[in-house]
Amino acid sequence: MVFGLTLVRKLSSTTLLAIPSATAESEPTEPPTKAKAKKRKRDDVAEEPSQAKKPPADASNEKAPPPPPFNKTPPNQVDEEEVQPTTIRGRLERHADTNGIRHEQLEDIYHVLAGMQKNLCERQPEFSRHVSVRFAVEQFLIVPMKKDRTLVDGTGFLPHAAAREWREWHEKNITYPEFLHPTNKLPGEEIEETGAEKEEAESESKAFDQSLVCMPKLHLKRTPEEQAAHRERKRQKKQQKRREATADDDNDDGPSYNDIDAIQAELEEQRFRERMSMAFADDERLDSLEAQFNEFVHVPKRWGGDSARPVYDDDGDFMKLDPRYMDDEEYAEWIRAGMYRNTKKHGVARQRKLPWRAQEKAAKEESRRLERQAEEQRQQRRRNRDIRRRELARQEYESRWKELLSLPPANLHFDDIPWPIAAPRLSVTVEDLTLEAVSLFLFSEETTKKDKLRETYLRFHPDKFESRLMKLVKSGEQEKVRLGMGQVVRILNDLMKQGDG
Repeated sequence: MVFGLTLVRKLSSTTLLAIPSATAESEPTEPPTKAKAKKRKRDDVAEEPSQAKKPPADASNEKAPPPPPFNKTPPNQVDEEEVQPTTIRGRLERHADTNGIRHEQLEDIYHVLAGMQKNLCERQPEFSRHVSVRFAVEQFLIVPMKKDRTLVDGTGFLPHAAAREWREWHEKNITYPEFLHPTNKLPGEEIEETGAEKEEAESESKAFDQSLVCMPKLHLKRTPEEQAAHRERKRQKKQQKRREATADDDNDDGPSYNDIDAIQAELEEQRFRERMSMAFADDERLDSLEAQFNEFVHVPKRWGGDSARPVYDDDGDFMKLDPRYMDDEEYAEWIRAGMYRNTKKHGVARQRKLPWRAQEKAAKEESRRLERQAEEQRQQRRRNRDIRRRELARQEYESRWKELLSLPPANLHFDDIPWPIAAPRLSVTVEDLTLEAVSLFLFSEETTKKDKLRETYLRFHPDKFESRLMKLVKSGEQEKVRLGMGQVVRILNDLMKQGDG
């Protein structure tokens, strides 16, 4: 028990020495529920002792620069009254007289640091023999503790980079007195121990070391940066697997190996192709032998018939004869035929191509004739369609004039006047009234040119048009209607002059 109390005091003194620099920087993001409950209880019970005068901090920590931040978020400042003092003995004696809350806090600190050392021992087995929890933690992971015994960033351990920065800052700015070394005891702590107490302390030390070895592994919480990096690595690994699977896939997949019929059909097809290739090889071999033995055709005279000279067709069989078995006359004829073929080979080829060229020429002529016939049919259909459209436009033109003369409406617009053109759209302008448009609309095969011009001229005569229709036109459209009427009258006069000429 003495050894345990001594170790707890050393651990608490070590933790509290690192508290001023840590608590001055930031507050915990979300302390544990147990720590919150103990903090409320401590505030209610130990309110009067907290008002007592606190001893000054260690001189070695007064001018220390601020430690580097653990994360990107700016740390919250902590009131100096909440910082724990560095003189652990006076603090323990003062709290021991009032209540035992502080002892529970020190035990909790001991368990937290023991868990840290267990995790360190699993990662670094060479430190499993260290008895001092403070020494192992401070040498490889400086974790400043706050008043509620939570870490600065709210996690079980700091990231490696942050731990390295805190360790460098701690070694540079924090110094411990000699009596706080793990191998020494606190001043005034020389207590005479009997043999039984020493054995009990040694057994407790061994049990403590065994408990550290048997302690379960701590599951550490990732920081936001580590969590984001972990997700990015998983995403990249998944994309790499997808790309590899896509690269290995074949676009033309064969039949499934579970389909026995498909596999058998594929094997049969392969065997058939092998047999066909072997048959083609045999045919090529036989053809080469036949060409070798039958390069020249020789028919002996005793088998040639009664005639003295054999009769050959014009397909070149005569040139295939073997000259070794010819007489002088046959050999001379064979030479003359070969020379004629060599000198007149272009003419011979042209004679052979004449029937083919005649057929090709006849096919081209027939194709051109069919194209001309199809084009004439398309033009005829287009002309018939235009004629029907003009006839419908003329009928509508006549009906609109009858309606306009029988029941003249008021406030006429320019488009309400039936102009003598086949308008492609509903809206008509003065520019649409041209000589070609008017003549194409008025003249047809059924009516004579002169009668149609006279009828149209009477309708658009300036005097009659002014007296009958101009008063019905809207005042804003009258000038435009007069322009259209004048344009139609001039076109009609030109058409009449052309007819008279």
